[in-house]
Amino acid sequence: MIGDGISLSITHTGSTTLSSPHSTFTLSGVLCVPTMKKNLISIF
Repeated sequence: MIGDGISLSITHTGSTTLSSPHSTFTLSGVLCVPTMKKNLISIF
């Protein structure tokens, strides 16, 4: 659910990697929501 109360469908879950010049980060629990207009990262 996003800020205005609209629910969005998650179509896939998985993991991915992000590379920087100094290291590579693995992100697990990544949710794919094709109707999102922006990419978001939430870490907790």
